[in-house]
Amino acid sequence: MISFYVVGQTYGIIRIVRSRMFAYLLPHKGNLMQELKAFIIILILLSFVSCSSQQTKVDLKTKNYKLDSLITNKELSAYGYITLREKPLYEITIETEQKIDWISFRSCSREVIAVDPRTGINRKKFSISYYPNEVERGEACPVKVQALNVDGMYSVGFIAFESKHFTLPAENICGSRTESSNGTSTCSERSSSIAKIKFPVEVIASDSASAGCLFKNKSKEERTGREFTYVIPPGYCDLVFMEKNEPNRIHILYTYGYDDIQTRL
Repeated sequence: MISFYVVGQTYGIIRIVRSRMFAYLLPHKGNLMQELKAFIIILILLSFVSCSSQQTKVDLKTKNYKLDSLITNKELSAYGYITLREKPLYEITIETEQKIDWISFRSCSREVIAVDPRTGINRKKFSISYYPNEVERGEACPVKVQALNVDGMYSVGFIAFESKHFTLPAENICGSRTESSNGTSTCSERSSSIAKIKFPVEVIASDSASAGCLFKNKSKEERTGREFTYVIPPGYCDLVFMEKNEPNRIHILYTYGYDDIQTRL
């Protein structure tokens, strides 16, 4: 859809310029040099149009764009990302700055796509009743949200859920947010930004392969403590912390590092 949007714009400009170009080529009073100069100018303008059109494309495959959807669940509301308490049902509303033609909710178990959700003013708001299934319920299974429209604009969000399996509290200092959680934390900032997480007891960070995106090549001593400063890597990452002594409670941290911001004109 993005490509169609850009090409459509380009062709619209080309049609206008072509009409003028043909006017120059039609028999009329004037010398040949003036006509050639005009033709060269038109070719230069077309090259600028082509270059500027390519720059407006949104590259979803290689870039991580900032989480910018407004996510609301009853009394809780946050831009970009949010952590919700464990429930059998979630009434979630997504709001964006551009109109929505279809929206995708993708968890570790499934993807739900709603086409043309006509709700809210200018279709900038969409509500869904989310019932976690047996796989999603109580597990480390966040939801990634994408709201898109036919003009190639889109908005993204991230929803994490608390669980009975993750009960170790922590304080997470991420950008301008300082949040306390009961066992599940989320953090999103520009990649390479520095954040901090603090625990009330001594913990050991996981050394699993999936944790390599945060604590790569860290020794056990470096992964043990009450406070950890970490660099946010590009894209999505998660890391598990376990209480060093019994009852060995667990905390999970989700991070998302973005490297670009989508411009909406």
